Amino acid sequence: MKHITLTLAIAVICSTFINAQDTIPNGGFEYWSGLNTPTFWESTNQFLPPGIFTIKKVDSEIDTGFAMQLQTLLLDATIIPGVATLGDLDIGSASGGVSFTGRPSSLSAYVKHPSYGDEVAMFIEFFKAGETIGYGIWSSTDSIGEYTSINVPITFMSAADPDTLNITVMSDPWSPESTLTLDNLVFNFPMTEVSLRQEKDLKIYPNPCKDVLRIAGLPQKVTSIQIVDMSGSTISSFESQNTSFAQDINIADIKPGIYFIIINSEGFIQSEKIIKN
Repeated sequence: MKHITLTLAIAVICSTFINAQDTIPNGGFEYWSGLNTPTFWESTNQFLPPGIFTIKKVDSEIDTGFAMQLQTLLLDATIIPGVATLGDLDIGSASGGVSFTGRPSSLSAYVKHPSYGDEVAMFIEFFKAGETIGYGIWSSTDSIGEYTSINVPITFMSAADPDTLNITVMSDPWSPESTLTLDNLVFNFPMTEVSLRQEKDLKIYPNPCKDVLRIAGLPQKVTSIQIVDMSGSTISSFESQNTSFAQDINIADIKPGIYFIIINSEGFIQSEKIIKN
């Protein structure tokens, strides 16, 4: 699938506009290589014997896809935490990361942490030429029995744009059976200087939808309409008819799940969350 090349895209928890030059690779944990290896992420699974996992693919309770579960294990009197990172993972440390040039204001995610007292955590780091220029930290010792949305503020110590991003998540390294489940990691960006507006009369229905989606109240001079999944990949593209202010698009071939519809027109981009049944 082709990754989105728009100047702007959307955040997960609402229909909004963001500077989407960069997205979190496989932030929705929909893609896995092998049984329990999330694509683009390294984990402590690589240090363990076959058949033993600190990171597992589990069914998502947010959508019809998957989520990532981290769990601390006690193996031969050794406590091994569940750790996953976008960078390079060594025993006891994570480094490096992925190419990234955006300046998000926060990170949104869904988490579940059924135990109480153990501490689970997420560390977000932004680098420029090897130096840390921004960060975000989330941790919790509370029991979170059901998927709960979190928002992690991000602080930049420099006006420079980063060149590298790393995200590291972990279960408690001191508490066997400490468990953290993550889903739908998405960056939220502040409004840019680009002129953006969200048409109040834009209507997309039915939503949820099974086959044909109608978009009413379209602005003039629409250049493209795209369906984007939670990882930022373009699933389908549609040419604008530009013959009226309404258009039907067929999404029957798209698998069930949560998506965003991106409407490009001259001067601004609009987005709405849709659910495919």
